[in-house]
Amino acid sequence: MSFNFAVTDFGCKVNQYESNVIASNLERMGHRKTQIDDANLIIVNTCAVTGRASANSTRYINRLKRKYPDKDIVAVGCQTRHTDDSLKLSRSFLIKSFIYLDHPSSLVNEIHGYTRAFLKVQQGCEASCTYCSIRSLKKPFFKRDVSKVLEEFELLLTSHPEVVLCATNFAEYDRLCELVEGIGKLSGRFRWRISSISPDSLTTELLELLASDKRFCPHFHITAQSGNRGVLSSMGRRYTPDDIVYTVKEIKKLFKKPAFSLDIIVGFPGESEDAFQDTLNLIDYISPVKVHAFGFSMRPGTKASLLPGALPEKKIKERVRILIDLSEKARMSNMEKAVGGIEEVLIEGNSRGYTRGYLPVIYPGAIKSGFYDMIIRGVEDKRLTASCI
Repeated sequence: MSFNFAVTDFGCKVNQYESNVIASNLERMGHRKTQIDDANLIIVNTCAVTGRASANSTRYINRLKRKYPDKDIVAVGCQTRHTDDSLKLSRSFLIKSFIYLDHPSSLVNEIHGYTRAFLKVQQGCEASCTYCSIRSLKKPFFKRDVSKVLEEFELLLTSHPEVVLCATNFAEYDRLCELVEGIGKLSGRFRWRISSISPDSLTTELLELLASDKRFCPHFHITAQSGNRGVLSSMGRRYTPDDIVYTVKEIKKLFKKPAFSLDIIVGFPGESEDAFQDTLNLIDYISPVKVHAFGFSMRPGTKASLLPGALPEKKIKERVRILIDLSEKARMSNMEKAVGGIEEVLIEGNSRGYTRGYLPVIYPGAIKSGFYDMIIRGVEDKRLTASCI
């Protein structure tokens, strides 16, 4: 018996990919993907990377349960594997852990309504970051064969002009250079990106391979986390601020118009005012198009939960606000610098799209989805305005 279902997700691009796979597999079984109002089954792919992410997932499911008391609601994803959070959910909702297995690419169906597709190449993390519980949540650990990833990549290109590679931790995927070489041999016009990646994974070999494929979008989402050497050491990160700066310099040498996004955690135990200022200085230097700002969130069972020097919640929130303000200034600066230049824009619908550097663009008029070379005319409502050449 077929049924209607809806899938919604929280968190990273890996979660978005997994949600697409869930939907694709259900559609292949004869079920229908619909909007939430029309669904018999609602699947929520949860996130537990921070306490706030867990709380957001729980609040959302609570709202769904109140609004749709007669619908079946299934929670999947990281939060269902996190002991404390799972207990909160299991009082009211069916819990099922979704584990993605390395399946034939034919299982990935066309994902309707999206121009950009996500493609997961690796799952799991063997790093020992002191603040993170993902190591115990993203299981089982696996690395996909390059041939299977390329097969799925080509399949996705039949309905998506842009593909984003994603992984729990690219540092654990020792086949990335081989994969990049394989993508470079594919024919046709398309764009592709790599999602969040640690600076120590951006080796010279990898960067040179990426630079050799002009279809690669040089927007680097770097999981910097902090600009202070001591804080990075306490976090268990395997690089220093100098390493981050070196990587950024190498990228600027190899790519004509690179863009950067940063993941930053503020309020880590023991983070002094000087240490926080080091992070602000790093952001000033890099001038990212976006900063994903996270206030430190204590996760039970992690080493960081036992560290001295915990900061008051008020201080953490204050630093997050400062970080967001600085991020917005850097973003606007990048947009203003783009005005007057020519950018390749992928229009994704409703006359809106993105540059290769992941800046949002709006075209003042009706235009079909697709690639366009556009002149950037100005900035309006935090988007670039553009016209076709």
